[in-house]
Amino acid sequence: FVDVGGWDTHVGQGAGTGYLATRLEELGRGVAGFAQELGEEAWRDTVVVVISEFGRTFRENGNKGTDHGHGTVYWLLGGGLSAQAGGRVVV
Repeated sequence: FVDVGGWDTHVGQGAGTGYLATRLEELGRGVAGFAQELGEEAWRDTVVVVISEFGRTFRENGNKGTDHGHGTVYWLLGGGLSAQAGGRVVV
């Protein structure tokens, strides 16, 4: 279990180079580093779950950020997922 803060992006969220993109890049580097440290054999039997306890609005607010919304996000990553189950976005 890892808890990473700093996701409250009400102001100045940005796009591909903004604050949220930087946080997502850090998360991605962390998961990639974890996978590399596990090694290929252990990664094949691993599933990583990334969740958020609340959702965000799709529409940008007046401060160039997003506000709390309904819903949430769950990401499943790892070699333990079958090709049939992975590689897609489920809405």
